[in-house]
Amino acid sequence: MAAALPVKRFSRVNPAYSYAAMFCSSASIVIKAPVNLKPARLAPNYFYSTSLLMLNFRKYENLILNNCYVFVTLSKVLMKQLLIILSFALLPFCTWAKDRNISFNFYGDKISFAFNDQQFVNFDEKNLTDASIQQFYDAATKAGYSSIFSMLNSYRQTQKADDWLFYQLVRKTAEQISPKADNYLRYTLYKWYFMVQSGYGTMLSQNNGRLLFYIQCDENIYNIPYRVKDGKQYVCLNYHDYGSNINFDKEPFKPVEIALPAFNKTFSYKIDKLPDFNDTDYIDKELQFTYNSYDYNFKIKINPQKKSF
Repeated sequence: MAAALPVKRFSRVNPAYSYAAMFCSSASIVIKAPVNLKPARLAPNYFYSTSLLMLNFRKYENLILNNCYVFVTLSKVLMKQLLIILSFALLPFCTWAKDRNISFNFYGDKISFAFNDQQFVNFDEKNLTDASIQQFYDAATKAGYSSIFSMLNSYRQTQKADDWLFYQLVRKTAEQISPKADNYLRYTLYKWYFMVQSGYGTMLSQNNGRLLFYIQCDENIYNIPYRVKDGKQYVCLNYHDYGSNINFDKEPFKPVEIALPAFNKTFSYKIDKLPDFNDTDYIDKELQFTYNSYDYNFKIKINPQKKSF
């Protein structure tokens, strides 16, 4: 028993419909054209590639075929074969949520977490609005980052990490998922989301495509912008990314209105414990100076990472 494919009528043979493919052993092709059109002009060019027969109509892409029809009749066996072929043909366009392990070095510790592309949340830098930020937050919540939060909490507990060190780990984690150089707003929103879900109080403000990220902090911090909301101080964490040079009188930033869960952590800039750096992280440097007419020479070990920290 044969099954007929849907009939396709061509008023012009468009390059987008230039090819039809089927097994030459099981398919029959019938081209029905007006009687006043010479059949020779409609004769298709045949190209054989393994077991596939390609009918190339591109030669006639500028040919007007009024009342011309193409019929393809296939057997049930061939239909099943075609479905299998189409399944494999569509494989490159299918995505499975397969976890991959992301690892990086963080001040001497190897950090790793599971992540898959289905968890990635994109953000259009040209559409920075309260609504788009809310959409990012909702999508990130649905994506589920249990492996990331497990890693963050484990590091905090095992290393007795202060808030500042914990935030550096959040920054490095966000960089692995959404590189800062690729999309700064998305990178900032990932940092913000991880800090929110880690229990910290946060604020966002925006102006002309720029996004400032604030954290609730009760300490006296100098030369960094801050905001006050509900009697609590919020200190900006990414002011330096904009050159630490924003005239807020001329360029007022509007607070982002978004629903967030209640927070239970207040951020502190105090550092009570440094990370456990590896010995290989240190380099030798000679220190020379003169004091009271005496020359002093010392060889000391320094760690460049401490400066960035």
